[in-house]
Amino acid sequence: MAEDPILAEVLKIPQPPSTGCRQLRALEALWRVPEVSSRIEAQGKQPIPNGLDPLQRPARPVLKQPFDYFAVVDWEATCHEGTRVPPGFKQEVIEMPIVLLDASSGALVDEFHTFVKPVMFPKLSPYCKKLTGIEQATVDAAPVFRKAAEQMVEWLKATTPGAKVAWIADGDWDLEQMLPAQWQLTFRESLPKEFQAVIDVRQIYLEVFPNKLGSGKGKIAMMCEFLNITTVGPVHSGIADARNIARIVLELLRHGAVFAPRVRSGSRPVLPVMIAKRLLDKRSQTEGELKNGSKVSSLELKNGLLRPVRLSRSAERLRRKRTAADHAAWRQRDPLTSPAAALSQNRTALEEPQTSEDIQTNLEEPQKSEDIPSDLEDAEIHTDLEALVLLLAGASPEDVASATQWLRLSKKEQKFISEHTACLGIVPDGDSPGEVRRYLSSGGQEWAQNQFRLERVWAEAIADPEERMAAISRLDKAVAAAAALRLGRAAPRPLADGD
Repeated sequence: MAEDPILAEVLKIPQPPSTGCRQLRALEALWRVPEVSSRIEAQGKQPIPNGLDPLQRPARPVLKQPFDYFAVVDWEATCHEGTRVPPGFKQEVIEMPIVLLDASSGALVDEFHTFVKPVMFPKLSPYCKKLTGIEQATVDAAPVFRKAAEQMVEWLKATTPGAKVAWIADGDWDLEQMLPAQWQLTFRESLPKEFQAVIDVRQIYLEVFPNKLGSGKGKIAMMCEFLNITTVGPVHSGIADARNIARIVLELLRHGAVFAPRVRSGSRPVLPVMIAKRLLDKRSQTEGELKNGSKVSSLELKNGLLRPVRLSRSAERLRRKRTAADHAAWRQRDPLTSPAAALSQNRTALEEPQTSEDIQTNLEEPQKSEDIPSDLEDAEIHTDLEALVLLLAGASPEDVASATQWLRLSKKEQKFISEHTACLGIVPDGDSPGEVRRYLSSGGQEWAQNQFRLERVWAEAIADPEERMAAISRLDKAVAAAAALRLGRAAPRPLADGD
């Protein structure tokens, strides 16, 4: 089987690997690595998760959210086809579903669902029954909106006592048009403030994935398709649409989205939600400059809306001085940028007393990587991502980016694959401590351990025996040098001398 059209479609690369290629040999070697095989075996003993449904496999959001709970809704209301609208007709809510999500854990907390009996025009039109699937007998037996709203408020207070709740829907019709109009029609008063922190999931989606939403109807289906989420239930079923919107919310949280209301009016500029949250979380970004040139010291959460607070000129000058001082202090402490700091660290290591056994150990030949204890044995192993790295080895960066985007991987997963793919086959010289230190510092020790594991199986997949043994020997020397640096066995000379 020289070509595999299925694999080509999945990976979106011009020439898929053949059965005898190095990529698949490396993948087979990866599966034989003890820690990888034990992980796969442990996963195989676990119950199979409920498909790819985000509601059934909650994942903690990447970033902290400004609310405690998300109440996801999709109302259904009375309607007529085209211009066949009776005189004095006003839409009334006939289905009220709520899917409640925990904003900190991403878990499904509870659901509220009730049908509603319309009062002004109690008889549903044939078009409305066909569109929503709601029968006349169903609404006739349901409570009127006043009673249904009271039940909803009681349920919400019992489920989220004293918590901050944000209301999420697709578009602005449900929460900014229909609910206020229905509330005014029933209670003769404006919508309470508890229902005014509203978020349009479509706006958050477009902030995370710009230009990834086509025109026309069916936005929920479009977002689910792009996010690789299987839609469940019929279209225009309130409870089914609310659950599908909740699935979109959870998937966007996994991609680093922050759900906060947008500023729709006022003199101050509107901030995208994700930029606003990052400005709140990171002082360096909080005190930075926005693209429009305005200086921002912080963001205030006012009436559930994130608004920027502008810096005065004196505060901006002070901010710049503090930033420069912090950066200078950091450079003084960093051994990669300060020779003095590197010499200080090496001097400390040299002044530590060594026993004769330690000296003899340092003089011995480098140990093989499998005999060297690692301080990262508990580091997470991404078997599926590492397998993709091996399958995409040799592909251009553009093909790797195209494949990972097509697979709907998160940005963190895309970064993992692109970095490890680009570095595959690049092994530092074990006789050069400076080169090994730069290798460890470039991506971190956990990154280096993952890369060393990939380099080993990549070396073992070389067809020529002599070339394979030379590559493995070079890798063993590099891993031994890296372990010596991590464990403090040697005091390498500073990077400033060129090593």
